[in-house]
Amino acid sequence: MLLASADSANFQLAVAAAIDMPSSCVPADAVLLSIVGGESVELRPLQFDRVASLRCLLRRVVSLCYNHTDAYGTCVRATQPAVVSREERYHAMTWMKWHLLRVALRTARTAFFVDADVLLLGNPFAHESVARFATEQPRPAQLLLHQFEGPGSNPLNGGQICSSSWNEAEAIRTVLSDEPSSYDSATQRLDQEIAYSALTRRGVPTAELPRAFAGNCWYGPEVVPWCQLVTFHAHCTGSLTEKITRMRLVLRETEARCASAGRGSGSRVRGLLARRRMLESRPNA
Repeated sequence: MLLASADSANFQLAVAAAIDMPSSCVPADAVLLSIVGGESVELRPLQFDRVASLRCLLRRVVSLCYNHTDAYGTCVRATQPAVVSREERYHAMTWMKWHLLRVALRTARTAFFVDADVLLLGNPFAHESVARFATEQPRPAQLLLHQFEGPGSNPLNGGQICSSSWNEAEAIRTVLSDEPSSYDSATQRLDQEIAYSALTRRGVPTAELPRAFAGNCWYGPEVVPWCQLVTFHAHCTGSLTEKITRMRLVLRETEARCASAGRGSGSRVRGLLARRRMLESRPNA
């Protein structure tokens, strides 16, 4: 499903405006992207709970918002196209992120996309791996970083993707070249399976994000301690209610465990240690 031309133009303008805003905690020409609409609107306050007061991050957030608007960064309103079935809508939406990345990287140097069910427990750009990726000159060692899917033949999960504009966003162009022309729920492979196959076949250098960018399918505190999590993707849940329950549990666990570990106190934990290191005397810069 291609992004409508008007929505594409509006989104690119919003990205351009975002990267023009100075930020003390996001690298130059870097932006955080997401999509919200339908049921996922209920996840939005949870997703941004820990970073809602981190203005230096939010001014670099741009979301495609289907029939919705909110104050979490810039919300580019769009009308969600009609689709035949829930399955078709799911496949279309998973491919939409690749189109958003393509549009954003016409203007931005680095774009980090997160699904609506990804908790932002801190600033992704404050993690060393992402900060290095976003600032390597002239070309990053990898052109795309992705969340680890879990054990199996395909390690790429599309819920968290960080990509470079190098060579006209080569990694994203490679993925989109294999996008199916239609979405058949009976035979359709997931976008992330097609993406991994295309990137591997064409030798585009990619790497997994560190395990601190966690996925519900495989996460346990023995893998990454609660207080080292940067994000948490609530995939491998069967319903919206289960996603909400899991996201709330992770918020509770990290707040209870990490406040006493020196990561903040009070009713909410507002970010990671990295946020305090970078903002110190200017928390709203």
